[in-house]
Amino acid sequence: MEQLKNKDAFIYKEQFNNRCQYIKNELTRLNDFQALSYIEQLHQYFVHIIQDISAENFWHSLPYILGIDSRLSIVEEILSLQNELKIYGTELINLVESDYKTFNHEKMGLKLNEKKEKSLIFCVE
Repeated sequence: MEQLKNKDAFIYKEQFNNRCQYIKNELTRLNDFQALSYIEQLHQYFVHIIQDISAENFWHSLPYILGIDSRLSIVEEILSLQNELKIYGTELINLVESDYKTFNHEKMGLKLNEKKEKSLIFCVE
């Protein structure tokens, strides 16, 4: 069972790193070095949180992990629509920072004024 847990952890870590690398590659291709720097900072912050996570600080860390995930998801969506949207640099970063806390709420089809569900996915910082 422990071997299976380690394998899953490796897969999740690789999936996260591949996701970040894909975003970085796309931003490099678009010459959006300001947004690239932003993603690199998010990636480093994520690594820092994970390295320091423990049973004592897990519940404090989880909302920040979910916040990073939401930010990356928004950037991925913007990149998938980049031909139409043409959002770069500061505009992209400002959009992400203004929307990431409500991203999961909206993705679930809930209106922003509706009461949040009790799921941990809504605990975003």
